[in-house]
Amino acid sequence: MSDLDGNGGACALTIDDIEIIDNGEPRVHDLRLAKVLGFKQPRDIRKLIERHLKTLERLGGVCATVAQTSAKGGRPAQEYWLTKRQAAFLTTSRKPNWRSRSRSR
Repeated sequence: MSDLDGNGGACALTIDDIEIIDNGEPRVHDLRLAKVLGFKQPRDIRKLIERHLKTLERLGGVCATVAQTSAKGGRPAQEYWLTKRQAAFLTTSRKPNWRSRSRSR
């Protein structure tokens, strides 16, 4: 699946983006949500998650795991699997980065 739509923008989430984790609750990976939201650096969503961690915990259990490093090595990073409510909260809590889709005249 492509991360971009035909116009160069981020695609919407699809059923393929949903994983069933823990107690059977559907969740979306933090970096996938960041791409859909148009983050220039998808990992920046993790700063937003950490800033709002207490609120996210109230919206459901926070599922954090340590990402597997590549064969080349590298520093392990914490990644998050978000519930629908947590993803919706993050979507509305960040500063909008509106890009004009209108053509210049």
